[in-house]
Amino acid sequence: MKDPFIKCKLDFVRSLSLQCETFLTNFQSEKVCVPYLYAELSQLLGGIIKIFAKPEKVVKGSALLKLDLNSKDSLLEAKNIDIGFGAKKYLKELKIADKT
Repeated sequence: MKDPFIKCKLDFVRSLSLQCETFLTNFQSEKVCVPYLYAELSQLLGGIIKIFAKPEKVVKGSALLKLDLNSKDSLLEAKNIDIGFGAKKYLKELKIADKT
């Protein structure tokens, strides 16, 4: 692969997967977890949506389903999306490499 951004992309996906890890760990249990499923999924989905959506558009609970993620009015500009510390580090390294 010749994609210079592959490290950035992979680190961004890693940061998203870390958000999911707690949820997945908590629900790998023989205990009855169904009563907590809605709240935990809402929290997980809300946290992921906050990365991409404007803060004033982010809502809680079932209202998240009504959020139009195809509308530019709902989404942050690319430069304002929090891609994570590691991905930002790799981007800076690419910028430095381009200058030399």
